[in-house]
Amino acid sequence: MPVSGFEVVGAVSILVVSTVVFVDGVERIAARLGLTRFATGALLAAALTALPESFIALISPLHGSAKAVEIGAASVLAAPSITLLLGAPAVSLFASGAKLGSGVWKNYVLFAGLFPAAVLSSYFIPFVGRFTLAFMLILLYVVLARWMVLAEGDALTDAGLTLAERLLKKESIWLAVLQAAASVSGMVYGADMFLDAVSGFENHFTYTLLISPFATCSEEVLAAAYWTARRKPDIALSLLSGENLIQATFVVGLGMASTGWSLPANAVLVSAVYCLSATVLAYSVRAGRLKHVPAVILLYPAYVFTSTL
Repeated sequence: MPVSGFEVVGAVSILVVSTVVFVDGVERIAARLGLTRFATGALLAAALTALPESFIALISPLHGSAKAVEIGAASVLAAPSITLLLGAPAVSLFASGAKLGSGVWKNYVLFAGLFPAAVLSSYFIPFVGRFTLAFMLILLYVVLARWMVLAEGDALTDAGLTLAERLLKKESIWLAVLQAAASVSGMVYGADMFLDAVSGFENHFTYTLLISPFATCSEEVLAAAYWTARRKPDIALSLLSGENLIQATFVVGLGMASTGWSLPANAVLVSAVYCLSATVLAYSVRAGRLKHVPAVILLYPAYVFTSTL
């Protein structure tokens, strides 16, 4: 394995460890803030675990090369792949009978419309006009975030002590905040390390589409798996749907503004796979037919194929 390959593995490992520590802290913070189970997953956890792909896009121009900027744009394009095509189908296997808020299917409906539109803007909206669109997408997420906070739902009341609190044998919300902040720092470091590593590959755009989601979005899938294992699949699906929503608004907005958002032709096909997957998820959750969701995983090979065109 080349040196860049070792760096990719190292970056992914850092992000994975940071995620476990992060989820442990964020649940305690959400309970203290009085957030609902839906808002905990769809807003708080989703917004913070979206930081890696956001930071890759933001710091890519600072590397001073066109290749790095292309990787920044590709990381944004690739971000929804494993949360949408792998994470949600996997969680749904264990979500039978779970009480899901209407916000989950609404998040998928919004994603199915917004993300393809953002991709198409790369070809039909002038370079300068994309900055205006980027601002509008970021502003839209602020409005949607307020809706998620105010949405009705059961409050999160069963959060236990964080790792830091258990180690120090002291109960304090500030220890939970410190733990979450430290884990986010780990995500940022891992994101920068990943950017350096993938720049060493010749076909960097394709490698970014295929590899970057496992570095930048494995946190979301792991967090969802963690909550599912603790018999909280409703929070897990809220997180995954909220993650896709923030990726279609705030993350795309940041990526568009920082990279210029010049995408190759196969990006349209990638977004078409996303749109179909999100539509199936929205319908299945809305109709209470979660048993149909695992079939979405069959679209992942289509994503891999379109990524290599």
